[in-house]
Amino acid sequence: MLADKLTREVNELQSKIKGLSEGEYAAAKLDVDRLRKELGQSPLPSLQATIEEKSVQYLKDLRTQLEASAAQASKRSAADDGGGGGGGGGGGDGQPGAKRPRGRPKGSKNGKKAKAAVDAATAAAAAADAALTPTASSAAAPTGPAATTALRAPALGSADGAA
Repeated sequence: MLADKLTREVNELQSKIKGLSEGEYAAAKLDVDRLRKELGQSPLPSLQATIEEKSVQYLKDLRTQLEASAAQASKRSAADDGGGGGGGGGGGDGQPGAKRPRGRPKGSKNGKKAKAAVDAATAAAAAADAALTPTASSAAAPTGPAATTALRAPALGSADGAA
């Protein structure tokens, strides 16, 4: 079915070319060839020869583009697969020259946790220093876990004794 469609399209195009080359184009080409001969230039090639020349040039350009893109794709896939032990040379297609680093970036795993732990340790050290350093207010009222236990004990003891 596809081959029939292509054959039909080719036949239509060939009939159009033949109609043009035998119609208006033929009369204009005769005038142009006569003028070119007067100027000492060679006559123009036939319409069919011009079309064939253009199609050959088009196919040649298309083939070189496809080969270039296939070469880039194979070069890219070889670089992605890790083909080669060097530093990974960058291609001319705008990709970076160095390979991407492997693994997790430095400090990203425990950056927040480590900072929170350092802050907590600093706060605990500050609280311990404050508890150990005597001040005027701390001499009057004992602080810390032992002081709170001592303050609660008489209240609990008197409540137990009354009951």
